[in-house]
Amino acid sequence: MTAYNFNGAGATSAEFSYLTCIVPEQFAAPFRVFTTTTSIGIQWIAPKEIGGCDITSYAIFMKEDSQADSAYREVNVDNDLMVRNRPGLNSFTITAFDPVNDLGKHFNIYVRAYTREATLLDSDRVTILLADVPSKPPTAPTMT
Repeated sequence: MTAYNFNGAGATSAEFSYLTCIVPEQFAAPFRVFTTTTSIGIQWIAPKEIGGCDITSYAIFMKEDSQADSAYREVNVDNDLMVRNRPGLNSFTITAFDPVNDLGKHFNIYVRAYTREATLLDSDRVTILLADVPSKPPTAPTMT
């Protein structure tokens, strides 16, 4: 950049480059792929229009549905290599469940995308029931 006045042009400043982008569009809620007594498998589709902000990482957040006033918690740890620096990631298995106390409960889940420009975008929320395929009945049914 050069400044001008009635005496002429001043010294040229050092070159500076920067990237501008807009926050990506909201993306749809993740969807259930499977559940067991101790895990929920989810998948998601990344936003199609990312506004020039390349997605670099993801994080997954959840809370128990019955705890309306509680905060969402991240299910993976900060800088978790399972989700960080993996822009093509589109699925995750949440394994933080207790089969005795959590089975039959509903959990609200969403995905957060991080961009190279340090913006973030949260998906819509989904509610998923932690349940497994029913066990075989202990005895055969009888007719009376």
